[in-house]
Amino acid sequence: MKTMKRLLAVPIVSAVTAAAFMPMPAKAADGDITLSVPGVLTYQYQKPQKFVVNVKNNTTNDISNIVVSPDMKDDVSQWPFKTDYQKYEAKIDTLAAGETKPVEFNFTERDDVPSTRFTLLFKYTGDGGVSGSITGSQSFYVLTTAKPADKKASGQDESNKPAKKQEDSGSGGADAIPLAADAGGQQLYADHSPEEHIQSNQGRQYAF
Repeated sequence: MKTMKRLLAVPIVSAVTAAAFMPMPAKAADGDITLSVPGVLTYQYQKPQKFVVNVKNNTTNDISNIVVSPDMKDDVSQWPFKTDYQKYEAKIDTLAAGETKPVEFNFTERDDVPSTRFTLLFKYTGDGGVSGSITGSQSFYVLTTAKPADKKASGQDESNKPAKKQEDSGSGGADAIPLAADAGGQQLYADHSPEEHIQSNQGRQYAF
């Protein structure tokens, strides 16, 4: 009985030993392709800005026909940028093993977006790697800045203000206020003509 167990144990040990030395297929820690961005971007109202995505080949083989495109979603409220095109995509013909290349997208935020954070999903495809066909996606986020509030006019415009009524100064009595004197010494009056003023003075007596 012991002899039989020993005979069965020999093939099992040999199989385990051989498997330990067999070459294993290479596997990238983060997938065949990795997408990354330099940092978090903040978009301003009506100011276009480039969105750069770095594409890295994590395999030991070349990857070709790489296409990177943002998922703009059917719900427009989830996409913070103006859609000048039906589809945005960037292509890389060949990416060597371990190589990284950037792709660029030019985005301008919508006029009605609030100041908040949006998550952007980018999809990618390629030919190569272990499986022969590569697909995947990666998410990033950006910050947006709302449209500045319109400045409201403070008070009424000076040009639209009604003209101020000119009020007479003084006691407002019966005597007129002299405006000016001419070269002959005759005074002009605001409220009475010279004739009216002479008539009013005819009844007065003067003492010498």
